[in-house]
Amino acid sequence: MDVALTSYACNYQVFGRPGIGADANHWGAGAKRMTEITDGLSNTIFLSEKRMMCGTNNPNPWGMVTHGLNKFSAFALDYLGPTALQPPQVNPTPATCDLLRAHGHSPSGTMVSLGDGSVRLVNGSITAVTWQNAVKPADGNVLGSDW
Repeated sequence: MDVALTSYACNYQVFGRPGIGADANHWGAGAKRMTEITDGLSNTIFLSEKRMMCGTNNPNPWGMVTHGLNKFSAFALDYLGPTALQPPQVNPTPATCDLLRAHGHSPSGTMVSLGDGSVRLVNGSITAVTWQNAVKPADGNVLGSDW
């Protein structure tokens, strides 16, 4: 397994500017203030494991990838379509991974860091609804029993 091509990615829903079109500046002033994370820091994913390379995309030392624009590696990029809000892929190969999603590097699941600084393993069977509720910092939804 090519684990040297792994990195961490930030949650675009926390550090980006959700709802802004792909031609806009997605970073910088878009980061949420702690008071804007109304679902709670212990219920919001800030960082996740993620491959630096999927398919033929070339990795670089900063974990940046290209989706038409250069930006820091992220997940939950809602402006790129519904696939980007799907749960992480568990143990994907370069040929099978989806660059828009988080990726776990263990058959057990994906390691994530929550806003309160804690780290947890998200099971590979987490539903899309629970994952989306965990990545969206202020949707008001309760995390499912698969959390």
